[in-house]
Amino acid sequence: MQSPLRLRWHNLDPSDAVAEQVREEVARLERFWDRITGCVVTLEAPSRHHRHSGGQYRVRIELSVPGRKLVVGRDPPKTWAHSDLLLAVKAAFRGAQRQVEDHLRRLDSRVKEHAPLSFAAVARILPE
Repeated sequence: MQSPLRLRWHNLDPSDAVAEQVREEVARLERFWDRITGCVVTLEAPSRHHRHSGGQYRVRIELSVPGRKLVVGRDPPKTWAHSDLLLAVKAAFRGAQRQVEDHLRRLDSRVKEHAPLSFAAVARILPE
């Protein structure tokens, strides 16, 4: 990468284990495609409001690639997988790899293009 990895922590104390997991996942993405120029990963803890029960971690990944910025991040589903931060990180990076694969397919013109719809003109209508 041309710019170093940036980690952001929201409502969460920085953890060396999580930071190392993120670095490994970024390195895996770089081995997959070496033209990634930058990466920003935001890790957010669940709200600590007393009426909200069961927290779901949010992970947002912004990948800079030539000509485009790929963003992975959305509200996590209500599953047990996102109640563990390490599992949420792995799930987010799987989504990032899918987006990189889709971007590569578009660059290589391997995306299926549908044939254009054919049009016809009515020349005449017979009364029968």
